[in-house]
Amino acid sequence: MANTKKFIYIGGRFDQWMGGQLLLEYDKENKTTRSLDHLFACKAATDSLPCTSVFSLANTNDGLYIGTDKGLFLFNKNQAGQEQLKKITHHGLGENTDFKTLYQDSKGWIWAGSMIEEGITFYDGMRWHPLTSETSVIPAGGYLAIAEGENNDYYFANNVSGLVKYNIDTEAAEIFTPRNSNIIDHNLVSVAYTDSVIVGSHDYGIAKLQDTDKWVITNNTNSMMQTIETSSCQWSPDSPTCKDVLVVERIIQNREGRTFTAIGKSIYEIF
Repeated sequence: MANTKKFIYIGGRFDQWMGGQLLLEYDKENKTTRSLDHLFACKAATDSLPCTSVFSLANTNDGLYIGTDKGLFLFNKNQAGQEQLKKITHHGLGENTDFKTLYQDSKGWIWAGSMIEEGITFYDGMRWHPLTSETSVIPAGGYLAIAEGENNDYYFANNVSGLVKYNIDTEAAEIFTPRNSNIIDHNLVSVAYTDSVIVGSHDYGIAKLQDTDKWVITNNTNSMMQTIETSSCQWSPDSPTCKDVLVVERIIQNREGRTFTAIGKSIYEIF
């Protein structure tokens, strides 16, 4: 979702057999909802690479950035109300790659992360700066969430290589995995920053870094978080994999600084 002064935008999933919509616009004043799917040329049935999903949204001064399974788009309205959806192709990652996450930092820069391309790219208002394992010090793996820390440090949730701490001044990276720290998991799907960095695991809950090298874990054993069943339960219903899964979908902060996480079918306020 993305919130603007007049509208709320909601990204979704489209399937030619099951239906669904890619992008909805909710008018706050008139309390009406309409689909913007007609703007997506990549959704056309004749397109060899049809869009099926909007994964991420970010409202910026440039317009609404839209991350899909087939590339990055920018949506704008002019003063006359005319709408334009433009595909961005010069971001330095694959033109039709997926963009699982979008993030706007305190400078107004927009960051985008891809799982398939295994990289990050950011726009500083002048040009895009792509980062991959081949062109920078960040490791391979899918990038699913981004957060800004202090002193130009940025944190990337990677689904293979754990947490990546990257500094844009020094262009150096520090990588946290269960092998070199007591971080909760190598498969991370979300990250946020309050007074310290918070990460969300694909399976085991959340963890917050304290005292520079200690990760404090929050899961179903020490909080109200509830585990969920997974597809593995049909094969082994008594296994720990079935009973103790805590899929952290996302960690977000609101304007008041309160931090929330979506886990399974519930939403929790944390830290």
